[in-house]
Amino acid sequence: MTPKGREAMVRSVVQGGLKAVDVAHLFNTTPKTVAKWAKRFGAEGVEGLRDRSSKPPFIVEPNPASHVHGLEAKPKERLMPRTLQEQLDQVEREIELYLEFDKVQKGRLNRESYLWTAEDRIEWQEMQSASAQRVRELREERDALRKRLGL
Repeated sequence: MTPKGREAMVRSVVQGGLKAVDVAHLFNTTPKTVAKWAKRFGAEGVEGLRDRSSKPPFIVEPNPASHVHGLEAKPKERLMPRTLQEQLDQVEREIELYLEFDKVQKGRLNRESYLWTAEDRIEWQEMQSASAQRVRELREERDALRKRLGL
């Protein structure tokens, strides 16, 4: 994620009032990561969102087999909905999150756009376009699920 993407993510929590869990879902990351960047943003401002070296100070050995037991299923597989209704609920929640995020981003545009460079505006437009495309896809998926459920 770029520093501008991190800024949008953090501002959604700090200024937009969204929950870290919801923002994490929108940005395809974890709530822990959102909290980490929000903490850095609070302490260092926008400068705290820049890339940092992630090289570990030492070589990390892979987990021994004794520590891997019980992790056979991938995390996303453990969280996948099992029924059509659960899938529909998940898709509808995701649509809700995208629309809420869009509202926050448009508010940010209204407040801050006069400070933006041309690159910032282009990045915002690309993000809005990608978000709108994802909402269209989710709505199509929702309609297909409703049809399968006979709703």
